[in-house]
Amino acid sequence: MTQLFYRIGDSATNCFTPVMPYLWISLKDAQDKYDPNVKVGTFVSNLFLIGMILLVVWILFLIGWLMLGLPIGPA
Repeated sequence: MTQLFYRIGDSATNCFTPVMPYLWISLKDAQDKYDPNVKVGTFVSNLFLIGMILLVVWILFLIGWLMLGLPIGPA
């Protein structure tokens, strides 16, 4: 269960962490296609909202999973 909680929290923050390799590719793509003046801070602050929505969805999914009584893991 601890690993499950960790993975829920970690997956929600992966989209805007600076060590994610695709962050820089996405930033360059956003600069080329939409706004050449967008910087890392603006880009990450916009991704933060997506991460928080993802966190809420994962938590609701976990609550629904537990309420249905489904097993966590193969055993």
